[in-house]
Amino acid sequence: MDPMLRQYVIRGMAQLTPATLAPEVGAFLEAHVTGETRETTAQAREQLRI
Repeated sequence: MDPMLRQYVIRGMAQLTPATLAPEVGAFLEAHVTGETRETTAQAREQLRI
């Protein structure tokens, strides 16, 4: 998958996730982080925590 597309998917997950599912999605993102998505994943997980 194109690296930019991966980043868009990760950002979308953070923006569209209801608060009740945020911990589960955060754990999923943490388990699937790659070198190319490390920064985007960290930002998305932070957004889920807020």
